Amino acid sequence: MFSKFCALRSLLAIVGSLVVIPWLSGCATTATLQTLVPADFDVQGIESLAVMEIAGPEEMVPQLRQQSLEALRQSNFYQVVDPGPPPQLADADQQREVMLTAARRLGVDAIFTAEVQRRLKVGTEFGGVRIQFGDSEVHVQLSFRVIDARSGQVRHEQTVTESFVGEFGPPGFENAEAATERLTADCLQQAIRSIVVTRQPLEVPLTSTIWPWGREHLEQGNRAARKGSWPVARQAWQQAVQTEPASAAALYSLGLACEAEHDYERARHWYTQARQHSDSKIYQEALQRVQLTEAGYQLATAQSTRPRGARQNPSISANPRPSEAGRLR
Repeated sequence: MFSKFCALRSLLAIVGSLVVIPWLSGCATTATLQTLVPADFDVQGIESLAVMEIAGPEEMVPQLRQQSLEALRQSNFYQVVDPGPPPQLADADQQREVMLTAARRLGVDAIFTAEVQRRLKVGTEFGGVRIQFGDSEVHVQLSFRVIDARSGQVRHEQTVTESFVGEFGPPGFENAEAATERLTADCLQQAIRSIVVTRQPLEVPLTSTIWPWGREHLEQGNRAARKGSWPVARQAWQQAVQTEPASAAALYSLGLACEAEHDYERARHWYTQARQHSDSKIYQEALQRVQLTEAGYQLATAQSTRPRGARQNPSISANPRPSEAGRLR
């Protein structure tokens, strides 16, 4: 009799696991994984980086240069050196050689250069009154490069663009200057993310079951996962799987905990088990996602422990003395 009851319960759990339901209590139905995202290019051999030429409208350059330095330092990915702005030469090739020579003297591995451009459409003033037909437009374009200081090779280059089209005033941008500042910051954020390893949040769906067996542990794990307490969630979901081994929701949830803790082999195992018990799209997407998060994690980890391509001059500091910086101006 007991064996028949267990068999029936397993059958009901399999049927119930086909239904992925939202939380009726109004709580969020997702949790956040922290994933490692690698840089967009091969960073091997680049440990120290000097911020060199920042070109563009005169009123934008000082702030962009300072923001670039701050963003790179906050990433903790490179040893960031600020040698000060290089001399401005008419010949682009000569300008580049001057920067590379300075970088080699500093002993850095690469240099970062950028150019910002802005295009505005904000109407015309007549007698102190601005007249405009249609929406205002602000377009900001940021082109940047990472150049190997030893070989002079461009290791990475990219152009990013951000735009605003609309009317100035609440709740949007107050004026063209505010729009330009925000769009420039957004462009710079994209640029920095492409050249460093970043830790970014990834929203993942949580599941439950309409059947009572194991549901208490599932809900307990979901509450912990929404708070980011993945070890607690993993323990609760392990109990859910022990209570009902055929529950796709429990198997999937345990896979989530493993993925959150970068245990990708076990995550794939539990997602595969869930997929075998249910053809719900959420489980197939989890299998596809974990392949990407694992590949990104492995590459990002390798980039974070990259070897130097050349011996660093031990006398060079990430914050050069004023006399050292002054010689580059």
